[in-house]
Amino acid sequence: MLRFLLIALLTPIAAFAQGPQTVRVRALAERVLAERYPDDAHRLEVRVKRVEATFEAEAGLRLDFHAEDEVPRGTTQVKLFTGSDASGWQKAGWALLYIARFDSVVIARARVSSGDEVSLADANVAWIETTAFRGEPLRPDDLRARIQEGTLFATRSLGEGRVLRRDDLRPAYAVETGATVMMRYRRGRLQFELSCKARQAGYLDDAIRLYSSETGKTYRARLTGPGAAEWIETL
Repeated sequence: MLRFLLIALLTPIAAFAQGPQTVRVRALAERVLAERYPDDAHRLEVRVKRVEATFEAEAGLRLDFHAEDEVPRGTTQVKLFTGSDASGWQKAGWALLYIARFDSVVIARARVSSGDEVSLADANVAWIETTAFRGEPLRPDDLRARIQEGTLFATRSLGEGRVLRRDDLRPAYAVETGATVMMRYRRGRLQFELSCKARQAGYLDDAIRLYSSETGKTYRARLTGPGAAEWIETL
């Protein structure tokens, strides 16, 4: 979280435009975003970096974003038009905006080691800017829903104060590396079960490698339940 605050504090004020044109363009952009993306508008903050347009203070002004399907994010250029629906619109220039996005995210309350169980008690929630965040942040609702489905574990070491990504947590494996797995072998009329050791961890329906000390061979099998698998091929 600290690095996001530092980025905001160290951003030069001169990087964003100021003046009457800026105020009007920002207000217009906010209105357009609210109309087009009502569910996301509360997460967005418009910052005007530059205005290259000529228009009178009393003139009607229209602003067009290039993308209509996706919510704008980061630096984006928009077109500006003056006029009205009745008289028509004439291009007045353009503006360079920075659309900041904010989210309610999950933050590690204390250091968590890879493989440790993670619960709600290990998490804090913060409202921060995620415009330049890499990956998909883990949101509070997502965390609560995933914990209701079962125990969660850290996929990597997580430092205190770190904003969690969705892939930082995983559910419990159906089989851990080194665990005993009963593999059902079926090929034609030949069927039997073979006790094997898992060479890798996996979830239900994953295909993993199993080794049998009895046959001295490695197999690829699909996990059908905790400690159970179905033979796919002999490696």
